[in-house]
Amino acid sequence: MAAVLIAVLGVIGTLSGVALGARQEQRRWLRDKRLDAYVSFDNAVHAFDVAWSRQTEKPDAHELMAAFSALNAQRDRVLLVAPPDVRLAAVRVVEVATRAAAAFGRRARAGDGAEAMLRFIDVVSELQQAQRLDVQGSPRRGTWSRLASA
Repeated sequence: MAAVLIAVLGVIGTLSGVALGARQEQRRWLRDKRLDAYVSFDNAVHAFDVAWSRQTEKPDAHELMAAFSALNAQRDRVLLVAPPDVRLAAVRVVEVATRAAAAFGRRARAGDGAEAMLRFIDVVSELQQAQRLDVQGSPRRGTWSRLASA
């Protein structure tokens, strides 16, 4: 009887260990996917900002729309893996970029979207704060510095 009890406890312990390890691996995988999505989205935000700033020198709707399309694509990645506050901030960034791009598209003048771009700076700051809070809540500290430097 004792041998059966020990065997059952051994099996239960093994299965518990496997389940716990799988859960930790799933969390690690999700965290890595979030960080990848954040870096890609932040790079797309920067590319849109750079493309926008170039419009005052030499208007090029194709460059701006390509940067805007990339921003939308990367937003979709964030929407898949991020917590609600980061998703909301990413949506706001794209909404403001949409307003700026639409204003530019009507007259092909960067000045027409200048007000939206001032708001763009504010919503990007909100996005970065939401990302920072999400990453700091993860088990591995110091991840934000790698994210910010990428």
